[in-house]
Amino acid sequence: MTRRQKIHLDFIIEWWKLYGYGPSYRDIADRLGGGLANTHRIVGVLEADGYLKILRNRARAIYPTLKTQKFTDVPGFIQSSSKKQD
Repeated sequence: MTRRQKIHLDFIIEWWKLYGYGPSYRDIADRLGGGLANTHRIVGVLEADGYLKILRNRARAIYPTLKTQKFTDVPGFIQSSSKKQD
């Protein structure tokens, strides 16, 4: 994991701890800089690596997976399987 990916993942985890739901891409970009396209790319890599699960066509649907379990007090851990979540 690169330094920027770690920063993004840490921010998403902290957001979950504070608010109980995932940040939007705009929230991430505004806080960490780099623009929406870069944020989208980095979050996509984190999803591909199994750290996040993104539910398409839903607002604020960025979820930490069990792979990020070392951040133990974050609600909303989900399996990073290919099954769709309803």
